[in-house]
Amino acid sequence: MKNKALLTLAVLLCGLHAGAQETTITSPDGRIGMEVEYGSKLSYQVRFGSETLIGLSPLGFEFVGEKPLGDSLILTNKPDVKHGQVND
Repeated sequence: MKNKALLTLAVLLCGLHAGAQETTITSPDGRIGMEVEYGSKLSYQVRFGSETLIGLSPLGFEFVGEKPLGDSLILTNKPDVKHGQVND
């Protein structure tokens, strides 16, 4: 469930763009965190407490029979997300 929530938030963040910046998403209890860096390329990292679970990695999507999406991803919107709820 936590992984699904983080993935959902990552997809929602695929709407942001404003130069090289970073957005941090944390679980309600603050133990799980995901940082998304956006600039010329999107990247992310995930931590649990003080331990890094996934180091800084490129964010992208691969679909069967299609070219991978990675370098062409841009963020176009920064939603207001609070504890799993998106506030428009």
